[in-house]
Amino acid sequence: MNTPGLSFVMPYLFEYSEGLVLFDAGYGTKNATSALENELKTLGYRISDINTFLVSHAHPDHLGMVGWLKKKVPQVNLVMHKREEEWLKDRWFKDNHWEERSNEWLLKHGITQEEIHVDYPVSGNGKNGGLGLDFKLTYNKVKNFFTRENSDGNWRRSFEMDILPDRTLEDGEVIEFGEWRLKAVWTPGHTPGHLCIYDAKNNVMLTGDHVLPRITPNVSLHVEDESTQRSPLAEYTSSLKKVSAFGGILGLPAHEYNIENLANRCDFLIHHHQERLEEILVSIGEGAVTAAEISARVKWNTRSFKEFSIWQKRSALGETLAHLTVLEHEERVSKFEDEFIRWEKN
Repeated sequence: MNTPGLSFVMPYLFEYSEGLVLFDAGYGTKNATSALENELKTLGYRISDINTFLVSHAHPDHLGMVGWLKKKVPQVNLVMHKREEEWLKDRWFKDNHWEERSNEWLLKHGITQEEIHVDYPVSGNGKNGGLGLDFKLTYNKVKNFFTRENSDGNWRRSFEMDILPDRTLEDGEVIEFGEWRLKAVWTPGHTPGHLCIYDAKNNVMLTGDHVLPRITPNVSLHVEDESTQRSPLAEYTSSLKKVSAFGGILGLPAHEYNIENLANRCDFLIHHHQERLEEILVSIGEGAVTAAEISARVKWNTRSFKEFSIWQKRSALGETLAHLTVLEHEERVSKFEDEFIRWEKN
């Protein structure tokens, strides 16, 4: 990965008599697929030994390799939480106009047309506003990225063949692979169907992007969430408390490095978002302002909001809105709509 601050994804393997279970993987780029093949070879395995691809969530740095993997191993089973499948269908399969609606939504929240249409670089180290990704995550790019040869160029057919799961899990469901008994822990927030996996035998949890050791995972409100009254931050906070209840066990995240005390890290993240709620409340000031104006006043760890690419602004704006939604539910702020959607303190 060339994403600023996140240079790699950490997949995990479960070995058993019938083959391998892969938990998460990187983009389907040549570098990523070669790295996976080489690591498997070091362990004495081949790609064809993988029979199950279990994913924490459907972001491309976790699921992006699925088309390549299914082409290599057609019989591999893709497994995710049931809610993540629903979200995938709603976002990419049912709606041909998601990006268009999303851009209109950005405009309503104060992002300018000029910001949306700036041609940012899509690779490199993230400087000069670049995404730092190997491809730009737009609707058409997603379609092209997941379309494979034997789908006859039909991205919807390819979508059904590759991205939609062969099996879905419910919260608390235990799946068995030989001696492995893995418990599905539904942790919505980063995505609606994010999934952690608890291994009771070794008392460890694979946390995906739900809990990371250094950075705080992005928790954003998106255009489709406003109509459903979803509150991603409320979900995320509840999910953190749920994982914290497992105690100070070892956490194995998808990025960075191991989390030695998972409960402590969860508690820290809860406190961080409580502080961010207060920061956003202060950032509103005394008048009525847009979420983009509030985002420009918030202190971000990497650089200022105005220096972000449009995709980074989309993420930052979504996170600001996730916090504003909680403040609105607490009746500490209100919003109204004229030319823009504006927020003010109660």
